[in-house]
Amino acid sequence: MKKISYFILITLVVGLSVSCRTVREIKNLAKCDFRMTTTENTNISGVDVQNVQSYGELNMLDVAKILTVYQTTKGVPLGITLNVEARNPNDKLAAMNFMEWIAEIDGMEIARGVLDKRIEVAPSGGTAIFPIKISADLVKVFASKKGQDAASKGLGLSDSNNRPTRLTLKIKPSISIGKGFVKYPGYIKLNKDF
Repeated sequence: MKKISYFILITLVVGLSVSCRTVREIKNLAKCDFRMTTTENTNISGVDVQNVQSYGELNMLDVAKILTVYQTTKGVPLGITLNVEARNPNDKLAAMNFMEWIAEIDGMEIARGVLDKRIEVAPSGGTAIFPIKISADLVKVFASKKGQDAASKGLGLSDSNNRPTRLTLKIKPSISIGKGFVKYPGYIKLNKDF
């Protein structure tokens, strides 16, 4: 009987210390700074448009490919990777296990998703960069636009240094406790600079 009591006591102490550590990590995360750093692999209908600012900059083969995909699927798929950086000003580790996100172009939501990966940010100015892979059908998002007009909404999303221009991101980080998650209250809109 004493062994069971000791086991329960040790389990409670370990569980409590893990919970306290987890709560500390999410509190530290709430004090972290987040920013969008760069974009990568921007493509429309499989055409690399990372450094394309307007539809007129595309060559004839790229235009033909985009139009063929549109005529075949009635969609204009956009794919882009947005790199997010977190900086921890705290003197203790900050972490998250899960993050919901909302991506927007010119203030219009284009996609939602989750990052189901633990991210740790070292203390005292430590940083962590994590990629968010965004996929959207520009025709569905911009319902009033068709083909070329919808595709043009996906151009010029970053500048010559691959820093996002018209793309914005909102995040809601979470930390796991037991089998559930404790979510940050509301979404954090990311800036381009700390």
